[in-house]
Amino acid sequence: MDNQDSMSDGDSECENTAQPIQILVSVANPSKPAVVFFNYPTYLNLQRDCPEGWEVQSCKGEIAFTYHGTRRYLYNAVKNVLHTNQATKTTKSSWNLFWGRHLEPSQLGRLLPGQKTNHFPGSLELGRKDKLCGNILRLQRRFGSFFNIIPVTYITSKSDGRLFMQAYAADPKALWILKPPNQCCGRGIKLVAGNADYKFEPDKCYVAQKYISNPYLINGFKFDMRLYVLVTSYDPLRIYLYNDGLVRFCTQKYSTAPKDLKNRFGHLTNYSVNKKNKAYQANQGNDGSGSKWSYQALQAYLKEQGLNPEGVHNDIATVILKALLCVEAPLMAQSTKQLRANQSCFELYGFDILLDDKLQPWLLEVNVFPSMSSSSPMDKRIKSILLADTFHLIGIPATNIPNATEAKAKRKEIAATRRQSLDNNVNEQQWIHQLCDEEARIGHFRRIFPTKATSEYLQYFESPRQSNIALSKWLTASKRRAKSFSEKLHIAKALDEQLTEN
Repeated sequence: MDNQDSMSDGDSECENTAQPIQILVSVANPSKPAVVFFNYPTYLNLQRDCPEGWEVQSCKGEIAFTYHGTRRYLYNAVKNVLHTNQATKTTKSSWNLFWGRHLEPSQLGRLLPGQKTNHFPGSLELGRKDKLCGNILRLQRRFGSFFNIIPVTYITSKSDGRLFMQAYAADPKALWILKPPNQCCGRGIKLVAGNADYKFEPDKCYVAQKYISNPYLINGFKFDMRLYVLVTSYDPLRIYLYNDGLVRFCTQKYSTAPKDLKNRFGHLTNYSVNKKNKAYQANQGNDGSGSKWSYQALQAYLKEQGLNPEGVHNDIATVILKALLCVEAPLMAQSTKQLRANQSCFELYGFDILLDDKLQPWLLEVNVFPSMSSSSPMDKRIKSILLADTFHLIGIPATNIPNATEAKAKRKEIAATRRQSLDNNVNEQQWIHQLCDEEARIGHFRRIFPTKATSEYLQYFESPRQSNIALSKWLTASKRRAKSFSEKLHIAKALDEQLTEN
């Protein structure tokens, strides 16, 4: 669950215009299924360009773009982006896009090509603190310090906190932070000193971590970063990092003096905690001041201080990639078990990152329900662009979803297709197509996996997959290194012709 924003939304109205649905059509291969072209809401004063090699077309009345979701998560920023692009809400199962809670396994099994839902099965392997840390610790045991992306961590159960208590007793100078595994908004978190004679609580479970007592401070205040990461596929793994995010400050100056350890306003960066402090300074347009900044403002600040913001950003991207490698195997196991339609899931994660005083990034937690509420104009802008780019990048097929009767026949067809083993060359072409198509719609995201530089990470997958190997080879092969989009377009067109022949 999210610990960033409250469930209330700063906006009161949703944008809706009487424009036709716009779709993106491939010039290289007009027979390729079109996807919805996502314009930005007008209040952003931002124009989306049509990528080279594609064409934007209007199809008023021909396609019904529908969405469904969980009311709790349909924030105004979500609805504004959808309504701007002529999406209509439906209660039926024949939606193009679902945005909300995790679907049940039976619902996932009934998904059809053309339907997109915003969670992968098993994503709580990231979203629960105990599962996330357990996955990271498992890969630390296998691969060593390469996966040192969290502080020293112990997971206590209601019956066993022995290992943590041994570590606690062995280092009386250390500070420890204890987090309930499945709570949000700073609930239940406590900070304990090694010399405080802490007693194990047998009725509670905690993720117990050595406290990062040397955080990088700005004007004496501790802060963390909420960065947004989009995964469009786990097989092959495709990860995108958004270029902006939120920087959340504590509202009292940082101190590890014993008398200040219980001061939540000095140690917890949660917005839901600090907004209750009288010292909280809301951001109403002056980015780079107050209790919440944009990530771009932090980057500018680091540059002003003579530091290397690009290097910090790349280090953060590495931490994010390593975290997702730690959960790839269990998520793939769930997806293989529950999904029938390929490419039917995507997920937008909120990664919470802390910098220490050496500017080394540490992973705090991952939210599978990052809040899209808008507590300030800055929030509204960042999240509206983020959502428009997310929906654009995932490629929502511009197609009418079959009704219940037609869907039954379609599912039988999908099941029959799954039983047929496809030629590896055809699979490889499809994976390359998906990668190239997403690159054309990338917006303000940056792909952090796969890239030419990430082939070395293949050795850290628990289960090697042909899809990841194939994309890595394609990206690093000299004959595939297209310098311009026109060269990539030529490659894509050739692949289209091969797929048609097969």
